[in-house]
Amino acid sequence: ILDKTTVESIKKRFEVPEEKSKGEQMGFFDPANVPEPMMIKLTELLGQTPGISSAYLKALRKDGRASYIVVVDFVGTNPAVFPQIAQQVGPLTGGLALNFIAYNSIMGRAATENTHPFFKR
Repeated sequence: ILDKTTVESIKKRFEVPEEKSKGEQMGFFDPANVPEPMMIKLTELLGQTPGISSAYLKALRKDGRASYIVVVDFVGTNPAVFPQIAQQVGPLTGGLALNFIAYNSIMGRAATENTHPFFKR
């Protein structure tokens, strides 16, 4: 038989705080009104980067904030290039963050379901 203190201790270990569970909600959606200069620069830089076969643009809403997500299908590309691309394209996003994820990841596959690439080599 467990005493009340032990039961409460066990409950606390397995509880998910209300705030945390709300804050981790996220979802992908098709972005609207994407700045044309952003797309031009992004396409140009992806085209200059060897090993990238295709890229998809999605938006991500997490914690009530939106950002752009570029899902990249690549082989042999050094992943360090993606933050460099984000830095160059960042000023053209209209204030939204720009992040990259790999197409072959679970998140990348989920984001690109029923979507066509904006860039294809």
